[in-house]
Amino acid sequence: MFQLSEYEDALVAFTQCLALTERTEIGSDRGAATVDYLEWRGALVHNIASCHHHLGRFDVAQMYYEHAAEDFRSAGATDGSVHDAAGAIGHRAVNSRRLHFVNERLSDVQSCRLPTPDNYLDAH
Repeated sequence: MFQLSEYEDALVAFTQCLALTERTEIGSDRGAATVDYLEWRGALVHNIASCHHHLGRFDVAQMYYEHAAEDFRSAGATDGSVHDAAGAIGHRAVNSRRLHFVNERLSDVQSCRLPTPDNYLDAH
């Protein structure tokens, strides 16, 4: 739906996925949020933000982008690229790239610029 520019329908789907994800995690015995949960939640929250952004709802998009950025930071993202000893990209580097992307989107919404439809999180 999202890649077909059906942003209202995609927004409903992403919101339902987020609700199920949160219900599953909150109902578990894990206690503190896991890195996997934070990554999934951050991606879903980002997708919700992106739908609002494409629809020109800049204030709402900004709020969701800020929440996504916090999830990626909580999952270990940093402002720089992080590699393990073998040079392979690890969780922290992936989440750092995600955080960088979200920060670019925050700059766009603060300037009331719509995103380009062919540039999205984890597209590369």
